[in-house]
Amino acid sequence: SAIVTWFDYRSGTNHDIYAQHVLASGAVDPAWPADGRALCTAANDQLAPTIVPDGSGGAIVTWYDLRDGASYDIYAQHVLASGAVDPAWPADGRALCTAASSQMDPTIVSDGSGGTIVTWSDNRSGNWDIYAQRLARFGYLGTPEAPISGVRDVPNDQGGKVKVSWSASYLDLQADPNLAAYDVYRSVPPNVALAAIARGALRLSRLGETPAPHVRAFYIGPAGTTGYAWEYVATQVAAHAFANYSYVASTTSDSLPGSNPKTAFVILARNSSGSMFWLSAADSGYSVDNLAPVAPSPFTGQYAAGSTTLRWSRNTEADLAGYRVYRGQSPSFVPGPGNLVAALRSTGYVDAAGGPAYYKLSAVDTHGNESPYAFLLPGGTVGVDDAALAIQISFARPAPNPARDEVAFRFALPREARVELAIFDAAGRRVRTLVAGVRAGGEHAPRWDLSDEAGRSVGAGLYFARLEAEGQRLVRRLAVTR
Repeated sequence: SAIVTWFDYRSGTNHDIYAQHVLASGAVDPAWPADGRALCTAANDQLAPTIVPDGSGGAIVTWYDLRDGASYDIYAQHVLASGAVDPAWPADGRALCTAASSQMDPTIVSDGSGGTIVTWSDNRSGNWDIYAQRLARFGYLGTPEAPISGVRDVPNDQGGKVKVSWSASYLDLQADPNLAAYDVYRSVPPNVALAAIARGALRLSRLGETPAPHVRAFYIGPAGTTGYAWEYVATQVAAHAFANYSYVASTTSDSLPGSNPKTAFVILARNSSGSMFWLSAADSGYSVDNLAPVAPSPFTGQYAAGSTTLRWSRNTEADLAGYRVYRGQSPSFVPGPGNLVAALRSTGYVDAAGGPAYYKLSAVDTHGNESPYAFLLPGGTVGVDDAALAIQISFARPAPNPARDEVAFRFALPREARVELAIFDAAGRRVRTLVAGVRAGGEHAPRWDLSDEAGRSVGAGLYFARLEAEGQRLVRRLAVTR
């Protein structure tokens, strides 16, 4: 079927704008007036209408208009699928441009969100120029949506949370009565949404419909229109004063070593009933578990006849994945892949190393965070060669490497010493000083959040970490990816 528009001289005094719906059968839609629906009958002439579908069975029509009797302006009107003029729009159309001199020959395209973008030729400067205006759904000019400004990890938590931030709709700032609240929606795979609905969750019939508190609800768009279903998360009441808003929301997955699955969000700005709404573009982010487990304690062991029996108490973290046991020949050895002897979930291990050794034990969570190390010289190790106990300054490779969010450095000192640990870029410029001052003997594990001295995130590229202590200088390379 089709909706047709034209300019019409039936009044005998000036041209007006009409529209009609023709069914697929070729018949005029009996629900519409026999000779068309009047879209604009304002004074003087309205000419050259153009038309686009509204995505809901109706249409939006634009034309140039002489109603002020002096020059042509650009107007538009919305006719519903029922044949009625949209009551949310002004009776004779919404003014898109009433600038000085004339605006003529409008052309219209859909914006894909229930509104349009209109362009026209414009004589306001005395020359003919090209202008355009967006006409959003429900007849509002410009961009009444509330754009998302960021989806960021919540720091210093166990993961699973992001902070969704958005800018206020201009309707909010103008205290427009048709902006009452913001709804937060989270993307989920459609099969997850359908399974939840089968278990009793609510399926929303349309966006803008708000469920009762504490009711899990999903909106699934028409088949083939999106790869997402949207889960209702929360409602933030519009304050008619704030320029920005935020909400801490759960993610559908969490970051893992080598993988940062993202969760997308949208903000729906709406009136109190949800009958008028504006949907933001989607934005996405990922959550990170920023908290490592505590070091296992107590850590005990006994060496006898070539084997060492190690024992420790179980950690209580809910996201614990297991433990790592490292072996070295000096108290200052730096744990790493080369001296890892066991990765296990139990709280004991028998190491048949054939001789006495030093051990370091860590706990690891499901997101790859490793605890500080518990250190042990097992009982019965009196046979350790004194030469093997020589302690030197050591500087382990940074981990993870490459790094995207944060990186850990580990170094060991034989005794108290003045230390400087600094980051340099590939051009040799100092980016950040992480450690500067006296540090006790033993192991240290500073972390770098990939920001410079001013707190700005550094760009992707090659960086160098330089450790200076007791006249020695050790350098490690680090790649940063974004």
